[in-house]
Amino acid sequence: MPFDNAYAELRKFVTNYRLLEIFEQNDLEKSFKKSFKRTFPILIIERAINQSPPWKDKIKNENFSIYLKEAISDILQSFLLATQGMYKPGHLSLRSGLENFVKCIGLSQDQNVLSLTSVYELMDVVKDTAFISKDTEARKLFQTLRAEYTSLCGHVHTSSSMYMALTTVVGVFPRYVPNEAQKLLEQITRVSSAITKILILLFPNTFKLLHYKHHDAICDVLPKSFKRYVNVQVD
Repeated sequence: MPFDNAYAELRKFVTNYRLLEIFEQNDLEKSFKKSFKRTFPILIIERAINQSPPWKDKIKNENFSIYLKEAISDILQSFLLATQGMYKPGHLSLRSGLENFVKCIGLSQDQNVLSLTSVYELMDVVKDTAFISKDTEARKLFQTLRAEYTSLCGHVHTSSSMYMALTTVVGVFPRYVPNEAQKLLEQITRVSSAITKILILLFPNTFKLLHYKHHDAICDVLPKSFKRYVNVQVD
């Protein structure tokens, strides 16, 4: 096929691209809503932190805010990719979001994480901070994030055929592959849940002072055991 014809086909595909039908005809919307409910709390907490910066150090506040926003952006992009059946790039975007959030933890603990070039070194530095090493709940949540990161690396490096997208034409999108969609959305849920809890542990007073509607929205997705643990830390 001549290039001009191929481009005309691509342009037609892009201008006619629709998600509504695939979104409504499958169980995708139900899974999407459930997963986003676990991610929404991060948006609430980020807004509260942005409105009332937690530290006196302006540079520290700015760096933390930038990387937290980028982490959120990456996670939300993984949602959009999931709705279109772009599962491999969805996992890659989620991995980037997780990595950016780990930098946030390091920045909050005054670690020079922005100079690190190895993600594994970043993980080790953050693991040894007082916040992670001395808080049982924070340590458990960080271990969860680290395990998810290791899993996501399989998609980045295409370590076996199970991680391959094997897509040669854009015309297959949008698509819905139930097992693949569920796998990505569940991973987004696990990562987002861990991030929400870590943010609460980092900023318990920010969480406590949220508007009651926002506070309730977050509490609605938190396990009772974690809520009890946070109440003890704040009190």
